[in-house]
Amino acid sequence: HQLPNDNFIGTWEVFYAPHLKNATKVITKQPVFNPIQYKFEVCSDKLHIKSHVFTSNLPLMPATLWLSTSGSVEFFTSENTVKARIKFDQIWIDVNTTIPRQSVNDLGHGMFSKIIDFLGLLFFIEDLSEFPLVFCDENHPEFVIFEFPPLNTKIAAMRVASPSEK
Repeated sequence: HQLPNDNFIGTWEVFYAPHLKNATKVITKQPVFNPIQYKFEVCSDKLHIKSHVFTSNLPLMPATLWLSTSGSVEFFTSENTVKARIKFDQIWIDVNTTIPRQSVNDLGHGMFSKIIDFLGLLFFIEDLSEFPLVFCDENHPEFVIFEFPPLNTKIAAMRVASPSEK
């Protein structure tokens, strides 16, 4: 198997994540996590990821909230299956904004940001961060499907911007 590092560069948006829909339908009938975006880029010869998840319909939460993370991605082959391993190293939130910050440092790194980053990384479970690729085809580079083993579900995303479109 050829590892798909270069195929992932660009911005992706999740369009199928049934585990998130099912987990929140008890609370609200509105979409809760939309959009879910991943931006992949090469930094210092490594594949880097930024993820941004928007929510606006959770009870007892601010009107709008972006949960953002950044870290590295490594593709490897295990048991004849290509897998992605994600390791987040920064976590931040933005409240009542229309777009997320692209970095935890964009507006400074005050005490609240440090607490969010600390707690997020404390509860980040590395054993849950390996995702087998179910569909990743160079003939259809705009789509990817990967598995989320802890919940035995699939997640599908499509490329919404190439690197040149930022």
